[in-house]
Amino acid sequence: TNPNEISKPNKNKDYPKAAIDVYEYALANNGQVQAGYKGNTAFMNREGNLPKTDENGNRLKYKEYDVFPLKHGKNRGPHRVVIDNNSVGYYTKDHYNHFIKIQR
Repeated sequence: TNPNEISKPNKNKDYPKAAIDVYEYALANNGQVQAGYKGNTAFMNREGNLPKTDENGNRLKYKEYDVFPLKHGKNRGPHRVVIDNNSVGYYTKDHYNHFIKIQR
């Protein structure tokens, strides 16, 4: 798969329920994260794997969120949800190499 390509999810759900939970919580709580999670931090999209502008040409800004809660002494892992300033969410299971658009 081309890392610059955003995959569309299939009916088998290409992302864990935890990713949807993090996404929906952030949307419902003005970008905040649940206790025990890391997130609501700027994601710069330096690799350009996500759109730089929306359909109207407006520049997009992104925030990133861990999909799973922090565990003391453990690596955060590669799973993230990234949400743009238009509330469009993306899931990555490989630390930003590939993204799947989250369907609401």
